Amino acid sequence: MKSTFQISELDFKGDTTAEQNRTRRIFETLRTKARQNEYLSEHEKEFFCQGLVLSLHNDGKLEDYICCDNRKFKFLYLVHYHDLSGASPVYKPNKLLLKVTQIGNEEKQEDLKYLYSKSNEWKEVINRLNHREVLLQEVSKETRIELSNNLSRPSAFSEKEIEQQILLKSKFLYCIALKLFEKIGREDLILELDGQKIEINEYSIIHILNRHFAAKTIYYDTKKSFHNEDFEPQILNKQLKEILYQIDISKTYEGLSLDNIAFQYKETDYQIWTGIKKKHAQGKEIEFRRLNTFYPITDVDEKSKLYQSRQAIKITENIQVYIPK
Repeated sequence: MKSTFQISELDFKGDTTAEQNRTRRIFETLRTKARQNEYLSEHEKEFFCQGLVLSLHNDGKLEDYICCDNRKFKFLYLVHYHDLSGASPVYKPNKLLLKVTQIGNEEKQEDLKYLYSKSNEWKEVINRLNHREVLLQEVSKETRIELSNNLSRPSAFSEKEIEQQILLKSKFLYCIALKLFEKIGREDLILELDGQKIEINEYSIIHILNRHFAAKTIYYDTKKSFHNEDFEPQILNKQLKEILYQIDISKTYEGLSLDNIAFQYKETDYQIWTGIKKKHAQGKEIEFRRLNTFYPITDVDEKSKLYQSRQAIKITENIQVYIPK
């Protein structure tokens, strides 16, 4: 379905009278659609819900609108993910006091009750095997694998606690990915190296977000390495595109396999793994190369193997590429 407004319009660009009038008109249009449960894009939902939170008028609250449920979920998840047991102090922005304050136990328990219900709802969703939406199909598959891999491991936390953490993290990342794919065109998800195209798709994003970007929201050991602030999920495609472009124009990677591309960026080593997959397009089955995963190399044995088998070639001040010796 098509959104009513462009993403570039859905931003609060200051507090001038003209800007307030512009954003209020957008808000009221979206409010009418929200009341009638009509389609809103993820960016339109985010703009509308933020308008509700900031509104000084009698526009209602997030709970009044179905389209604001993801907004409420994301906020409460980020508030509570560090301790879903409710034992730790919790802080939220206080609109009246204009500062962040500790919330009371009653509010905390209400929040957790909401999150537990979302965990139960999401469990039913990810256990379905026939989602028509590709992104939902991929996040469901990824979550089932993570549950299978982690629930049986020895841990200081109960299986129920780990299950809730995995499910809530999965739903949160799904919400993030929805906005990401809405903002990034398919043509912007194509990387190129040595005359070959590498496609970033729903599998790529969900796998990388879940296994290598979610460090702060995980309190059980996943045995995975996580990205630092040098790479951001929202612009990961642009960052990788630029790095591969610099490697490409250096001509150092001509004729080499793209199954595994290793490079160093700002003194950190990274691995890109790709593979040939098949998909249906224009009524026929075609092959394409997919970005399978991308992560920083932190494992000592993996680093040793890389250094023994490859040599580093400096490309730019910040980029080195590893090629076979």
